[in-house]
Amino acid sequence: MRISIPPLATFAPYELMEPQRFAGRMQREIMREVEAARPKYLVVVAVATSWLRWPNSETEIFEWIDRYTAENFRLDGLVNIVSRERTDYYLPLSVDPGSIQLSPFYVLVFERKT
Repeated sequence: MRISIPPLATFAPYELMEPQRFAGRMQREIMREVEAARPKYLVVVAVATSWLRWPNSETEIFEWIDRYTAENFRLDGLVNIVSRERTDYYLPLSVDPGSIQLSPFYVLVFERKT
C-alpha cells in the first residue's frame, strides 16, 4: 500500500504564538495549506507547552481549528495525558467522549467526514 501525503509548510507551533508581526500571517498560511490539502486525518495537540502561547499571542488559529474540525471532521481518537506515569489511549474512540475527564494535556485525532 502506498500512502501519499501532500506537503505542508514546515513550522513549529510556538512560532505561530510568538508576539511578532508575522504570527497572524503565518497562522493564516497554515490554515490555507491544511484546507487545500484536505487531509483525511487531522491531529490537534492540546498541550500548552507544545504551543508556548503568550498572553498577547494571535489566537485566530484556535478559533479556526474549532470551526474547521466541526464542519469537516469527526472525532476518531483521543489521547489523554493524565500524568507523567499515566496516559489513556482511546484509539479508535469507542466511548462517549463526554464520559472522559480530560486532563489539561490531550491530543485529538479527527477523521474527515465522507
